[in-house]
Amino acid sequence: MEEIKSAVHHWWPRGVSKHWVGKDGYVGAIRADGGHFRTQHGKLGGIKNAHTMKMAAIGQTSPWDHSFESLYDTADAAFPRVIEEIQALISNWMQTDPSVTTYQPVSPSIWLRNNLAKSLVSLCLRGPLNRFMALDLAMKLRNGKIDPREQNRIVGHNIMHMLNDYVRHMSGQGKVALIYSPEREFIFGDGFFHNLTTVGNINSTARMVVPLTPRISVIYAMPQSMTPEPMFHASWITAQVTEQMNATIQVYSKDELFYSNERPKISSKFQSGQFMEYDWGPNPADHLIKKIPGVHEI
Repeated sequence: MEEIKSAVHHWWPRGVSKHWVGKDGYVGAIRADGGHFRTQHGKLGGIKNAHTMKMAAIGQTSPWDHSFESLYDTADAAFPRVIEEIQALISNWMQTDPSVTTYQPVSPSIWLRNNLAKSLVSLCLRGPLNRFMALDLAMKLRNGKIDPREQNRIVGHNIMHMLNDYVRHMSGQGKVALIYSPEREFIFGDGFFHNLTTVGNINSTARMVVPLTPRISVIYAMPQSMTPEPMFHASWITAQVTEQMNATIQVYSKDELFYSNERPKISSKFQSGQFMEYDWGPNPADHLIKKIPGVHEI
């Protein structure tokens, strides 16, 4: 049997990262150890064989070897239209001269309403933060003694089927906020705020804050209690709020931060080189979610 060819699978799809290209034609990358460089966007956010599951020993093949990259192909293919429609929504809304930091309803296309969840969930599930969480328990139970190929299998089994489960649960419902930052740029990283799980059942009260472009972040939440309509709102924020949101990215990221033009100051949280998260209780991300009109309890 022919062995599955090696490939780099992007957890930061190139259809998204291209929107982060700066004025010099490159995207900035910062490491937790302080290393910094600028490079082509397609060279960032990839893991070799991230979606390939090889069941046999190294150097051998198995009838059960396979890749689940195709499960994410439709999400990747949709990203250009998702971002284009969101940008158009915000542009039209800003022409109404809205007040700062207030949420106001906007009317998405039926297509965006039904496809946004899949794109955002795909970013959550395949990213390094979620891969770490999918493997963490097994590593602790086995004192870290798991060879790399088996580690990849464990991660693959945990994230392979969750995409469709979350999409069925979330598509076309929940609460969405399009956050526009005209004064400062957002940053991205190998982790960001979300509470999606990959072990066991899906989290029915899923919520996430996802930077899609240097100027736009998207909140998607499935609150415990809510008024369903309107589903979509928009808000523009001050530089101070943008900095708070960027600080959250540094909490949830471990190895890499990405930016367009405005190089961020590195926090001690990111310098620790660990995936971290907010404790239970008030935090900046949940504060933004709770402010969305119609969200009663997250």
